Amino acid sequence: MDDVWRWVDPRRWFANGSETLIPDDLGQRDADDQSKQARETARSKVPVVWMLGKTGSGKSSIVRALTLAADVEIGTGYKPCTRTARRFDFPPEAPIIAFLDTRGLAEPDYIPDDDIAYAASLTNVLLVVMQADDAVQNDILNVLRKIRSSNAKWPIVVAQTGLHKFYASGEGLPKSDPFGTPNEIDLPKSMQDALAYQRRLFEGLAGPAPLFVPIDFTSPEADIDPRDFGRDRLIDALGKSIPAVRELPDSSEADEIGAAAHALILGYAAAGAAAGAIPVPFADLPALGAVVTAMLYALGKRYQVPWDWALRAKLVSALGGGLLLQQALGLGLREVLKVVPVVGMASGAAMGFTLTYAIGQAACVLLRAKRNGQPVEDEDIRQAFKDALRAALNKTRP
Repeated sequence: MDDVWRWVDPRRWFANGSETLIPDDLGQRDADDQSKQARETARSKVPVVWMLGKTGSGKSSIVRALTLAADVEIGTGYKPCTRTARRFDFPPEAPIIAFLDTRGLAEPDYIPDDDIAYAASLTNVLLVVMQADDAVQNDILNVLRKIRSSNAKWPIVVAQTGLHKFYASGEGLPKSDPFGTPNEIDLPKSMQDALAYQRRLFEGLAGPAPLFVPIDFTSPEADIDPRDFGRDRLIDALGKSIPAVRELPDSSEADEIGAAAHALILGYAAAGAAAGAIPVPFADLPALGAVVTAMLYALGKRYQVPWDWALRAKLVSALGGGLLLQQALGLGLREVLKVVPVVGMASGAAMGFTLTYAIGQAACVLLRAKRNGQPVEDEDIRQAFKDALRAALNKTRP
């Protein structure tokens, strides 16, 4: 172990030279090329939520509430993948999650075979979306029966939407979420009956029983408070099959750009793991450097701060020298190597993930200060790097 560690000298990863992880030139064309490669790497491994629901059931509202993406981003972000389905990757630069939206359900002769074949090797969970006051769900149930006949193990989460319709205009939703508590009996009787009826529709469906999550996600224009009623419960339900859902941005974060950037960094860290997915003595440092380049450029675009020479020099200065960085990396890699046999990850992959994640979080400290016109100390950047190393290690543990 010590021999391996001595071979991987952390100081040279940030030094000027051919193997630096923070290159001299963060030019747009090079970064765009590297971003495309990183995106394809992340996209090939990303977990997928397959969404089934009628038009107007609330699928787009769910994607908006979970990702905090704007309507225009969602509208332009979906890409066709079959004749009757399209896919939305989030974040688009290096996704950690994808949403597959079935469009063919509106067609009377929809046959889901192509969509099932496409989703078979991708889907981690089926998210069925139903307006709670809509009792007619035969088309959805027929498709679900066919899906479960192909793969009875696919977990199903049913989002029952539009709860505000059961309240008088202007009355709003409960201020505290009553579902799963004794206060659930205080909900309107019409709502309780509608939710129970839809749940009975799934009785007899092959495979594990679905998880039902009543929610209400609305746009600001609707003037309904809260706008993300039940978001935490939906994340908990989806998180049982897709842990990455728990990494989605939270609207309560003070730094909204940083909250969204967190998911972006994780996506590039996954690509960094792939770039380093060989034994440490032979780790592909140029490939890992390309991933880091793409990530830094993408983060700069998020913060609307271009990477110039002075900014790059500041990051390299903060991370590139001194015993503190060497000790932080030493602790980080040794800890990663200890857990490698447990998680089944090659040590190079763990190194790639950990370093990419830590550099990204450190870069956010610098970019945020630059955007706000505030000074930042090297120590603040180094501390963010060390904290991110520990956080990345925790993500590798089961």
